[in-house]
Amino acid sequence: MRNALPLTPFLCCKQGYYCTTSAQIACPTGQYSAAAALACTLCSAGRYNPYTAYTTCFSCPSGRYQTVAGQAACTNCAAGKYNSATGRTTACSSSCAAGKYSAAAASGCTSCAAGTFQSLTSSTSCKGIPTQHPDTAIVPLLLGALKGDIFVSHISC
Repeated sequence: MRNALPLTPFLCCKQGYYCTTSAQIACPTGQYSAAAALACTLCSAGRYNPYTAYTTCFSCPSGRYQTVAGQAACTNCAAGKYNSATGRTTACSSSCAAGKYSAAAASGCTSCAAGTFQSLTSSTSCKGIPTQHPDTAIVPLLLGALKGDIFVSHISC
């Protein structure tokens, strides 16, 4: 035989797979590989990969985060919290201010619409303004909310 080279994993293993001396195996979700890999690499925290046999990981989008390496998905920010950055590695901690709210997986807060208000922070919705109220002293406060102004007083109806 003329200088025959032994068949090694480096000669035939393609991207998204890792090779042993006898097989080419797809990298699972949450992992990736370059060509000629002997093992798959975990996606780092703040990144994810939902596909098998893939060559890269993706940054978690705004409104989501991932604290653990090797994951197939990111975690949504809780309602009332938000995150505007991509690739976040810690839970979303920014809170919506009074007069604003957010749903889960939000990248920012939404102002309460005219005719609604929210006096609390970290809120998931705005409240409608009562149309009938026996206390006429509250009317000027409610008018500010009808224009969409931030309403920070507590109302008991």
